[in-house]
Amino acid sequence: DPVEAVKLGAVDSNFYGRYFFPEVCRQKSPDFHGDIWELFENPQHRFANAEIFRGGAKTSIARLFMSKRIAYGISHTILFIGKSEGHAARSIEWVMQQVEYNTLWAETFGLRKGKKWTATDCEIYHRTDSYPIRIIALGITGSVRGIIVGAYRPDLIIVDDPCDEENTATPEQRSKTTDLFFSAIKESLVPASEDPSAMLALLQTPLDAEDLSAVCTESPEFTSMRVGILTDENMDVAESAWPARWSKETILAEKEWAIGRNQLSIWMREKMCLIISRETSAFLAEWLEYYAVLPPNARYVMAIDPTPVLSDIARMTGQKTDLQAVMVKAYWKMKQFVVEYATNRDEDPDQLVINMDRLCRKYPILRCGVEGIAYQRNLKWFIERQMKRGRLKAMHVMELGANMIPGAKSKYDRIVQAHTGVASQGLLFVRPEQTDFISQFTTFPNCKYKDLLDVSAMCDATISARQEGYLSIMGDDEEEIEELKWNRAAP
Repeated sequence: DPVEAVKLGAVDSNFYGRYFFPEVCRQKSPDFHGDIWELFENPQHRFANAEIFRGGAKTSIARLFMSKRIAYGISHTILFIGKSEGHAARSIEWVMQQVEYNTLWAETFGLRKGKKWTATDCEIYHRTDSYPIRIIALGITGSVRGIIVGAYRPDLIIVDDPCDEENTATPEQRSKTTDLFFSAIKESLVPASEDPSAMLALLQTPLDAEDLSAVCTESPEFTSMRVGILTDENMDVAESAWPARWSKETILAEKEWAIGRNQLSIWMREKMCLIISRETSAFLAEWLEYYAVLPPNARYVMAIDPTPVLSDIARMTGQKTDLQAVMVKAYWKMKQFVVEYATNRDEDPDQLVINMDRLCRKYPILRCGVEGIAYQRNLKWFIERQMKRGRLKAMHVMELGANMIPGAKSKYDRIVQAHTGVASQGLLFVRPEQTDFISQFTTFPNCKYKDLLDVSAMCDATISARQEGYLSIMGDDEEEIEELKWNRAAP
């Protein structure tokens, strides 16, 4: 029943799209589409900014949002802005096609073409109004200042992906685009006193840490959201944001291929909406070396960066802890190898012991390092108790002090001092499939999680704690040792 569809579509925008535009909404809508609709349709959000990954249907959502404001008679003067006038005109052409050929939508809402009917300037008559709805398409660098149609300013401004590699290439270009947006486009919106439902929506895949979407994200005037193709930066707990379109396995494979091409920064930008900048990152991606086989006679150590287990009440209220990390590293001839690691959130200590036992039986681990503060000290006691009970292979568990890395006064200092010297000399080796560690390394300190880098630094403190680390010559080939010269006498 179209009447019921109109009522349901008013409160459920995903249904509105599937019912009236099935050729656009061909696949099941992901959860984040509902979040975007909520962002745009909340009357408290006069200025909305959505950072959406490439392929997340930004333009489709922009077109459906515009069509809904037209269908329900909310907007009467619409300004649609793209990176060029031609880009914006294609969205206006889509609306024109729906009015002429999508009879279900047009007849249900009483829409018909007006006197102006071009891809850059068109009118649509609504049966409930005495004057037409006007839609104008412009490019971001077009004549956007002081837009007034008749006696009305725009009550809906949609800015769809206005930035590209060209207009964000230099600080001057980024500043020009941002200044134009805030001085001309934003100020063209009708005042809230005249139309409380008026709003401006920006949809963009970010390209630079100082581009338009980044500036809007930092502005308290805008309500912003960011959507990546994965629901979390930690690959172990992340899921596909749009499982009907891409499986998690497909996404991780694409990420690994990008790492192989040395294009992780591009993948993170386009697919996770995270900017990896050489100027703001502590480490460089090209510092990392890759290995396939571990060297013989390497020294193995383990370190644990635990997090306290949440109470049942905390779980019920939706609280989350940081990630718990366990890592095994190998040291050989000044070189460091990230062998294996595991991360988890809110992990029971018994499960941690099981993971540790698996790693201990897989690698000849010399010792394990744990911080000697608060919960970590209790965990060290628990681990040693499980060893006595035979549930965990015996090894030496070390208590690492606050100054485990000399001179490091904070976690940031500890991570930087532990990795900069080694990695910059090409002595830090990882496997290509260790994407979590590589992502944290190349984005630090601008990453959400730093657990793997921290536990890696703890491994370094563990191996060097008793001057018995990889700096000794015990792992060297004997052929490199000079032959002792003696003649029937003690040297």
